[in-house]
Amino acid sequence: YHVVVEKPPAVVCHHSSWTGKRSEVRRLLEPTPMLQRVRDLVGRRVNLVHRLDRGASGCLIFTYADEEKATDDETVLDNDSTGATTRLMEAMRSPEATKTYLALVNGDETRNGEDLTQKGWFSVIDPVKDENGKLIGDSQTELRFVASFNLTDEAAQDPAGKSVSV
Repeated sequence: YHVVVEKPPAVVCHHSSWTGKRSEVRRLLEPTPMLQRVRDLVGRRVNLVHRLDRGASGCLIFTYADEEKATDDETVLDNDSTGATTRLMEAMRSPEATKTYLALVNGDETRNGEDLTQKGWFSVIDPVKDENGKLIGDSQTELRFVASFNLTDEAAQDPAGKSVSV
């Protein structure tokens, strides 16, 4: 029922009002969204269980959305596959769910002048706004500093000499 794939940075998970409509020109310039990539790769319809921001990379979970039967204008989905999608989405939304992210950033171990190596776990609370800029709530993230490094100009270039960001 499940497919787990690696999402590269700069690729959206799916089309939405946030990503805008894809004109023929944009289709040529922008990477294909992950939903379409996975569908084409496995040769079956899939459901996206969760999303990652366009700039983020990491694992995405999809479930199969197999067709049980199809009529001329209507498709009936297999209840087991849609049930798997629903169960996984609910599990991801659960307050008991633990989601762990590793962020690589260029810099040192200080934030607002505070030494994060001594802090342990801490919370950052930021406002969340909708596409019109209206406040819809707060997002709380638990963080723990692990290590620091500074990229040199040489380390921030790929083998072809182009600048890259981490």
